[in-house]
Amino acid sequence: MRAAPFARRGVTVVGGTRVRAPAELLDLLAEGGSGYHFFGKSVERVCLCL
Repeated sequence: MRAAPFARRGVTVVGGTRVRAPAELLDLLAEGGSGYHFFGKSVERVCLCL
């Protein structure tokens, strides 16, 4: 990721998610799962401090 365009606009933190187990996540979503079901198991939260 290139941080310069964000930093020029005053952004100091960028957040997102990282999928660790795609097959498991797709199964959970197909079953109607929500963030409570997959965060910490197949998906993790990521914060990047610029």
